[in-house]
Amino acid sequence: MVQADTSLFAGLGNYFAGMAQIQASELADDEPQALRDAAPTFQRAVEEVRAVREREAKILDIAQPIQFSAYFVRRHEIVSLSTVALLEALEQLTQDLTDGYYPAEACTSLNRILGRMMSSFDQDARIEGVLTRLETHPPTEN
Repeated sequence: MVQADTSLFAGLGNYFAGMAQIQASELADDEPQALRDAAPTFQRAVEEVRAVREREAKILDIAQPIQFSAYFVRRHEIVSLSTVALLEALEQLTQDLTDGYYPAEACTSLNRILGRMMSSFDQDARIEGVLTRLETHPPTEN
């Protein structure tokens, strides 16, 4: 879980760095090219969020067979839905930038997704603490 969180925050760092590039593109002489120049930063965000998805799948594989883990598994599945939405919106944004277009629709989607994710970080952190414990100290078979 720690690796998933690390990748998520690295991806969000790239997202915010890319948003600064998008804002700066408005002052560029060649705005479409400036937008294209921001695409690699968002591609790095996409790669980090893909890594989050891979790690989330591994965590679910560990937690699902554990007795009485249903609540934690379901909560993590809900968190994973947000990760999927984030990934899809970042991919759309990256494609728009690669094409030299301002990514208005993707930005609107990302604002909603990130708002939802940020508002539940506290609860998600508690759930992830339990899952990290299960990941690092799996129960033994009796």
